[in-house]
Formats: sequence, structure tokens, C-alpha cells
Amino acid sequence: MKKLMFIAALSLLAMFVNVSQSNAQDAKPADGKAIFEANKCMSCHSIKNVGIEAKKAEGEEAEENKAPDLSGVGLEKDAEFITKYLQKLEAVNGKKHMKKFKGTEDELKTLAAWLAEQKTKQ
Repeated sequence: MKKLMFIAALSLLAMFVNVSQSNAQDAKPADGKAIFEANKCMSCHSIKNVGIEAKKAEGEEAEENKAPDLSGVGLEKDAEFITKYLQKLEAVNGKKHMKKFKGTEDELKTLAAWLAEQKTKQ
């Protein structure tokens, strides 16, 4: 009986791993835009090459947003670096990202892949 339960547990685990891998493979970098918007990244960042403008805080002067436009982030950073930066494990010019990404691991990978594809100079 114990052996049967062990085999059943292994089968369930194998199914879970296969579903997780399938979901990760189904994610398209283009879905990164939806993740960017859903996580309100445009509260600080623009990506003008895809039509995303940073939202200005109420009462904010016409001064430029301090967070960079990410239209060309892929020219300098790869998806691996972006993933670590959004987890606050890497720094740019000695500064870590203001907020740690709170989505799932798959969302983070998809977002980082999409951001790494942004290679338009501004």
C-alpha cells in the first residue's frame, strides 16, 4: 500500500512539473507588455517605442520623470540581468530598483525577456 501511495505521489509530482514547464514555455515575451502594465510599471517608467508613457503624479510639475525610459534597455542589459535587478539582486550605478517585483517567477521571466527585446534608442 505504501509503495502504491509513493508511486501515486510521484505521478502527481511529475504531472505538476510538466504543467509548470509547459506554462513557462507557452509564455511569449510579447506578454511582457501586459505584465508591465498590470504591475503598474508605467507609474514610473515610459517605453515610448511601444506607446507607454509614464504616469505623472498629481500636482507634479512638467519636470522629466526621474525613472528612465526603457525603450532601449535591451541595448545594454540582458534578460538575466533585468530579472536580478527587478529582484533587487543587482544594481545600476550603485542603485537597486525602487521596488522588488511581486509577480510570479514566470511573469518575471516573461517581463525580463520582453524588456530585453526593447532596443530602440531614444
